Amino acid sequence: MAASEFPMKDQATGELGHYDAMRKFWDQHWSDTHYANEYATNLYPRRQEEFQTIMEYLPRTGLVLEAGCSFGHVAEYFRVSGYQVVGLDYVFDSLAVGRQKAPALTVTQGDIHSLPFADNSLGGYLSFGVLEHFEFGPMPALREAFRVLKPHGVIAVTMPLPSPLIRDWIPRVRPWLSLDPLRRNSHLRRVFGKAPLTSNGGLANESGRNGFYEQPYSPRAVHDFFTKAGFEVVVQRPIYHSFWWWLVGEAFRETNGYYQSNKAGEVVARYAKTVFPWSTAFMSLAIGIKPN
Repeated sequence: MAASEFPMKDQATGELGHYDAMRKFWDQHWSDTHYANEYATNLYPRRQEEFQTIMEYLPRTGLVLEAGCSFGHVAEYFRVSGYQVVGLDYVFDSLAVGRQKAPALTVTQGDIHSLPFADNSLGGYLSFGVLEHFEFGPMPALREAFRVLKPHGVIAVTMPLPSPLIRDWIPRVRPWLSLDPLRRNSHLRRVFGKAPLTSNGGLANESGRNGFYEQPYSPRAVHDFFTKAGFEVVVQRPIYHSFWWWLVGEAFRETNGYYQSNKAGEVVARYAKTVFPWSTAFMSLAIGIKPN
């Protein structure tokens, strides 16, 4: 079944609209992304910190679902780590790549808001940076996760934080760290004999792309979402501090890396995490348990 043949309805309104536009956005996004690069991020320090925390709670027995798995590169990491995992996504083409690259992994096309699993059937539910992308919020997906998890089943979810440092300060400062405004200044370009720029001079902003939507949530909001869905929250932790510094600019980036922080970025991130743990984190990790 092709992706275009798999219509998704907005779970709040019953209309295709935004929900289908988001699917098309991710269809294009993953077509421009390489499996090997994405899998390599599993070994970055920031991901290892995230995964090790999850593995302290995730049961080794029972089926574990990664909801919104794209290629399934994270699901494959958990599979080779000894978990029985299935990946689910609504973008067919990315799943096809995953099947080719990791044939031992089970992946299936589906909607995280209407999972193809029976009540109380899964031991674990993972979702990494997915639930913030729906205008109607994360509650429909969390309620569906609660339905399919067994009693004592574990849910682990990451979502971006609404940190003013990340959302407001970095976009303003980053161009100056790279001297971008000076490079784009038409008078200076004439002085130094540079050809004028023909583009509009704007920096890429993913949130402005057609179909893209992202809503960061505070730790309190995530806690409330979990408890409202019926989960007992056992962990809430700020994560991805080094990615915060990667966003700052090239001084903290591995030259040939894929969204990879260099040693300076890792060192500064460890210090920032100690002093300002929540305000210098890009994402939050929440782990919950379904009670009896």
